[in-house]
Amino acid sequence: MEAMLQPLGKSVMDTLAPQPGEDVLDIGCGCGHTSLSLAERVGAEGSVTGVDISAPMLAVASHLAAEHSSIQFVEQMRKPTLLNQSVMTWSSRALA
Repeated sequence: MEAMLQPLGKSVMDTLAPQPGEDVLDIGCGCGHTSLSLAERVGAEGSVTGVDISAPMLAVASHLAAEHSSIQFVEQMRKPTLLNQSVMTWSSRALA
């Protein structure tokens, strides 16, 4: 799945162009590959928070990011909150 989504992730990353020092939220981070790419772009001055509903995927993400102190991973609540829905709506419009 990660390999299939990689071209889309690169396109999104190029469009959003995260800068050094920024704080980034990666919703639906899966195994953390995009979170790692984001961490490289924001550097040690920035931070990345990856959110996913899958504890096993988050375990893989945490393992892959063990050397990156600027990344944290959080298990998302099962029911979406109003904030999550708003963020997703904004994100889809921003990328259209």
